[in-house]
Amino acid sequence: MRDLRTPTTDLAFDEELRSALALEKYGRWATNLTKDQLLAVLWAIGEYGYRSESILACLDRHPEEFHPCDGFPRARLGLELLAAMAQGHHFTAGEVIERVQAVLKKWRAELGVPLE
Repeated sequence: MRDLRTPTTDLAFDEELRSALALEKYGRWATNLTKDQLLAVLWAIGEYGYRSESILACLDRHPEEFHPCDGFPRARLGLELLAAMAQGHHFTAGEVIERVQAVLKKWRAELGVPLE
């Protein structure tokens, strides 16, 4: 097996997955990742995930420093999910969507924004 840390032009995903990613608002950026770039993404998730507890706690102490339109609850959830994945929890796309919708519902209620 080749060392995946060596730069390559080999794409990480097959055409079917690349086509699906290209349609996703939050997945487009990954459409043309090479194998070594995917390894870098996974490495970065692991680096964050194993050190996330204190970062998430800090964010929880300072939510008022974020403007409501910055999407703080969604960003925090994203970091929480990445940390959980690095610790071996695997989520389906549907599970992530449900978690995002729940966070949005709670956040909008706290802001007094009518639910759609």
